Amino acid sequence: LWGTALCLFVVYPLVYVLPGSDHGSYEDPFNTFEMFMNSPTIQYAFMIYFVVIFLYNLFAILVTFMLSSVWHAILDNFRPISVWAVDLLIFYVIMEEGGAFGEPWTKYSLVQVFGMFVLLYGTSIYNAPNAGSLFL
Repeated sequence: LWGTALCLFVVYPLVYVLPGSDHGSYEDPFNTFEMFMNSPTIQYAFMIYFVVIFLYNLFAILVTFMLSSVWHAILDNFRPISVWAVDLLIFYVIMEEGGAFGEPWTKYSLVQVFGMFVLLYGTSIYNAPNAGSLFL
């Protein structure tokens, strides 16, 4: 709710008055609305996005209800790993190396792997069933 209010009443008016290449503005929300209303592809993508987000939140509530909030927190940490793995898959398998989509493996990818390990290990320690069952 706050994000919507902030975008509608602060960000959109601000980027509309800033000069840019979108009909003289940095971003033209009226043009965006027109493109949305006249493009079935964008409308379908929008609807698919909302259905996927609804299902994600529904299953997150079900996990919390059926298991616990600890499991919700643990499973929530797999989201960045999953997104990154899918990005690598898109870049190397679907787009056959060098496509415009996905993410390539770079010299900083090991830092990402280490960060994800720290995220999962920290969550495991914080949510350990017994104090001292996991060690640093």
